[in-house]
Amino acid sequence: MIDFAKATGLPFSAVLKLMRTEKGISARSLSTACGLSPSYISKIESGGSKPPVDTFVKIAKELELNDVEILFLAGCE
Repeated sequence: MIDFAKATGLPFSAVLKLMRTEKGISARSLSTACGLSPSYISKIESGGSKPPVDTFVKIAKELELNDVEILFLAGCE
């Protein structure tokens, strides 16, 4: 996934959504697990909002991202 994202230059929002769907996790499930509203997850994934660090960490943990994926995703603009 990271190689694909690097090659296409996808923004944070698109990479996050791809990682979530690749793992078979619904936006609703992710929002519940992170204590966030489904609309906020949607806003993040559509590029309408970039989460603060603590929210980003919650999402990354729920998606079971490894250190390389987390660092890559944090650097996506």
